[in-house]
Amino acid sequence: EALAPPSRASLPDCLVLDLHMPGRNGFEVCAALKISHPHLPVILITGKEEPDTADQVRASGAGAFLTKPFDESGLLAAVCGSTAIPPASAISGK
Repeated sequence: EALAPPSRASLPDCLVLDLHMPGRNGFEVCAALKISHPHLPVILITGKEEPDTADQVRASGAGAFLTKPFDESGLLAAVCGSTAIPPASAISGK
């Protein structure tokens, strides 16, 4: 299924994408979003890392990459590292 580009008003602070999705994979979606919204932070996740995954992550424009299973602190660190959201604000939602 094709991903419609989000409008500027509906952009999230950060997007977490799984690499293995029906239709387009996470690399394809990330690369398309980086063309239309180059400043949108994207974190890619996967349960199965291949030898060339790190190169594909860099080429897609993703800011971070996590391999499942990952814990809450790993995800929080990736979100805070990819955005201007300080860790305390990310936890409290403020």
